[in-house]
Amino acid sequence: MLPTSAAPARAKAAIISERTTDLQRRLDKAAVDASWPDLMGDLAQVQAVTLDLDGRRNRLRTDLRGAAGKAFAAAGVRLPSPIEDRGPATA
Repeated sequence: MLPTSAAPARAKAAIISERTTDLQRRLDKAAVDASWPDLMGDLAQVQAVTLDLDGRRNRLRTDLRGAAGKAFAAAGVRLPSPIEDRGPATA
């Protein structure tokens, strides 16, 4: 019998596996043709930075690479805007 401390780790692994399988099904249904390592690399490239300019706070997103945009769509996740006005800059 496994120690009780192993139960949370197994539960977490099961959840990750289930979510990964669900995402793979969605990618297959959307005909996203990218290997898992390439897709993870494309998604890792999506980053944002907050910039205060002319008294306004803005969030800028990097351009999408490879299959990142298709992966967002397949997952049913709204793609972040390339430029988003976040309101007045704070001092």
